[in-house]
Amino acid sequence: MVAIVRFVAVCLFALAAGIADAQDCASSAAPLCGGTCPADSVCRNDASSGVPGCACIVAEELVVSKMSVKLNFKKADSDSIQLQALVSIPDDYSPTGDRVAIDVGGVVKSFVLDEKGKAKTDTEQVKLAVKKSGGAVLAQDAKLTVKFKKGSFADELGDEGLVDATLENVPVEVDVVVDAAAKPRKKRVALTYTAKQGKTGSAKK
Repeated sequence: MVAIVRFVAVCLFALAAGIADAQDCASSAAPLCGGTCPADSVCRNDASSGVPGCACIVAEELVVSKMSVKLNFKKADSDSIQLQALVSIPDDYSPTGDRVAIDVGGVVKSFVLDEKGKAKTDTEQVKLAVKKSGGAVLAQDAKLTVKFKKGSFADELGDEGLVDATLENVPVEVDVVVDAAAKPRKKRVALTYTAKQGKTGSAKK
């Protein structure tokens, strides 16, 4: 009897641990389902089987109008990222309390929007400009503005080609993922990168 009780306890512990690990998929920082997701998908939580797990979710295409990255290789906490994009939202969308996650080449930040579609800290800010028509929110492409400053982003962006080396007008691509209004959006953004080794690096669209 004792053996049976121990067996059941072990099984329950393993199941709980598995669920906890699976729930990590809900974060934009989660690994892409072991690297198995197609290029147009992201890894997110999936409870369709009754047990939370990881699933590759096809992301909408993110329309990025502007993007820039500035890196300072000689001074810590001096990097910055700016992004402007269009995010599709549905009828009757309310930004209040919406959790927005932004992943720029592995630099991941999350925010909770206020009633004006804004969230801000000393070093980060995001704004989702939602327009009303006749007092109501209709489905639209809302302008998203993102600013990160006083950060250290070089390690995350190094594998995207933004390296500490002397380069001039080198084409690079950075994956950008935005989760908002309960949907992921993704775009591989083409940038031009120029840098001076040991000093600074700058990429822009």
